[in-house]
Amino acid sequence: MKYIGLMSGTSLDGLDIAYCSIDGFYTSTNVQLLAYKEVKMPKQLKEKIQFACNKEGAHTDDICSLNFELGTWFGESTKQFMDENAIRCDDVDAICPVNGNTTPSCHKSYDLVPRNRTAAF
Repeated sequence: MKYIGLMSGTSLDGLDIAYCSIDGFYTSTNVQLLAYKEVKMPKQLKEKIQFACNKEGAHTDDICSLNFELGTWFGESTKQFMDENAIRCDDVDAICPVNGNTTPSCHKSYDLVPRNRTAAF
């Protein structure tokens, strides 16, 4: 099976995107890195996250807005990565985003992008 993994850590420096093939189970698991890219986080987005983490600056509307802004940035970055590496939605079994030290959640690629669409996630 083939997966795209997304990781944005607490350093706020950017987004790591990896396209991997993973087969097998337990001790016989085989992982092959097929493509990788680091995307620098936009300065404005980083500053907004830092502001939201500040107890004097955090407002519910800012935090809610960041949910959509981060999702949009993740999606646009992933779409660009897929285009640069000629990866079609049909080539991906799941996309697994992780932000900071949270548990990853995997989504089948067809849940995120209909197979007949090429728009950003």
